[in-house]
Amino acid sequence: MTGWVESLSMIQMVEAVGYLDFINLVANACVVFTDSGGVQQEACIHHVPCVTLRDNTEWTDTLAIGANRLAGCDPEKIMAAAEEARRSQCRWEIPFGGGNAAGRIVSHILQL
Repeated sequence: MTGWVESLSMIQMVEAVGYLDFINLVANACVVFTDSGGVQQEACIHHVPCVTLRDNTEWTDTLAIGANRLAGCDPEKIMAAAEEARRSQCRWEIPFGGGNAAGRIVSHILQL
């Protein structure tokens, strides 16, 4: 792939931010690049494609549904993964549960 250096001008690097600012950044990103498992999850939850800068991930479900791509540290693989992510439909089903754990916990406590 040629021209990957020119594409770097579109990437925004940011200093560490608080959690709510982080969620806002992820939710409004086109593609997220990370080596963090937690960031892989958050990107998936917000239907933002992720490129993981590692050779493996503990969140294999994100790979299976097309929310995440493993690229390692090779610039060519990273750019190819980013281009594929950018073209993705972002219509995956979130594999981390239905979002109703708190209600189920309260229900069980009330039954005690």
